[in-house]
Amino acid sequence: MLRFLKSFLRGRRNYYYDKDGFKVKDERTGHILDVKLKSNMFSGRVIIPEKGLELPLSPWPKSVNLFQDDFCFKGNGSTPSGEWSFHIEPTDPFSEIMENVISLSDMKNKEKGNYKKEKGEDWMEVLFDWADKLGLEELRWEPQPRNRDGGFWVGFPRSRKKLIKLQGLNINGVGATEVPKEVGNLKGLKKIWCCDNRISELPKELFFIAGLEEIRASGNNIKKLPDEVGLLQNLIILDLEKNNLQYVSENISKLRRLERLDVRDQPHPLGYVGTPLSDSQVSALAGMGDVVRW
Repeated sequence: MLRFLKSFLRGRRNYYYDKDGFKVKDERTGHILDVKLKSNMFSGRVIIPEKGLELPLSPWPKSVNLFQDDFCFKGNGSTPSGEWSFHIEPTDPFSEIMENVISLSDMKNKEKGNYKKEKGEDWMEVLFDWADKLGLEELRWEPQPRNRDGGFWVGFPRSRKKLIKLQGLNINGVGATEVPKEVGNLKGLKKIWCCDNRISELPKELFFIAGLEEIRASGNNIKKLPDEVGLLQNLIILDLEKNNLQYVSENISKLRRLERLDVRDQPHPLGYVGTPLSDSQVSALAGMGDVVRW
């Protein structure tokens, strides 16, 4: 009853919460409890302003109430600079505050899942996860005067709006073993640079991006240039130097805008002697004249 009266007399809550956690500030002591919720685990810290201290709390599952006294959290100890203690009383029980946070978090996750399902945007999450696993930084423009565009894009966007509008994908030398087929959804993509990785195949979906102008994939283990390559009517540069080409579709000859096709330094020669390519494939390449760099 006494605690209820205290809460009533204060007239307002001394805490804030949202889907990501909560923060309580004791009005009498000025001590602060800052708690975050992530991946079904709470974690937090106690801030003691007069001592200039921040005390970390060990993470605990969201199903557990860390606070033995639901209306008060206190502790004491010492450091080389002296003794400390804290005392934090929320205007509502800790269990109630945490339940509110969990409820908001669950609701947000449900809405997020429904949104993806309704909009068919699962492919975006696949690409975001792929970028995270590769450790790609946030998308930024790198000025380079010698580049004919004045620079190039580096990194990968983490917002849906930027991803849909992405024009340049640069993952050179990041240890990638694949280019996900979901890249085919980037309809505005003009350039993809994926040199010096461990990629063995370019997804067919990539060749359905009508506006693609550059594919730079030197220094990989790509074995095949599929028939779909003939769909890239706007392709200007195709760099496959230092790969393991064993099949090059004859449709390569359909690329009327192509200015450069680099197939140098393959384990097996792509000329007329000892080549893994058929006569018709070699003829298709030979017919492209100065475009091909053998």
